Amino acid sequence: MFWRGIGKYILLGIWICQTGLVILFGTLLEFFHHIPFTFGVYLKIKALSYLLMIPFLFFFQGMVDFCQNLFYPSRKFDRPQPVYSHAERFRLAGEFKEAILAYHELAEQYPDLAKPFVAMMDIYDLEYHDAQAVRQIYQRAIQTVKDPRERKILDQAYQDMTKEG
Repeated sequence: MFWRGIGKYILLGIWICQTGLVILFGTLLEFFHHIPFTFGVYLKIKALSYLLMIPFLFFFQGMVDFCQNLFYPSRKFDRPQPVYSHAERFRLAGEFKEAILAYHELAEQYPDLAKPFVAMMDIYDLEYHDAQAVRQIYQRAIQTVKDPRERKILDQAYQDMTKEG
């Protein structure tokens, strides 16, 4: 990834080094009057500045990659991600049966995700105080959710709601 398009960063690094040399000589001109300044000394300073350019290249490449991933993520999905806003709208409106149906549809479409199951368990726990329904949803969820990270979220939510281990 780093070596792809490195030319523009090398040019940027050379420009930074040249600009740095101009600033160095401009600000420390009085200092350079006291040392025997020859063309050889100038070439050594220039070579040193080019060597110092290498860490800057890695830094700038990292910054560019960070900004690109911030606005254009490199993670790709093989299918569209779930949209929870429909179910959450019902839940916020106090229409809990419709919210549960919407989360149930999401759970059927995305059986590998814990969030729809956790949301249904949460509604049954907070709104209906139905521990049996929470347990049934959890039992159904542990049969379909296989990803260890999602399973951990599911298990933690169940433990928090039921105080069971």
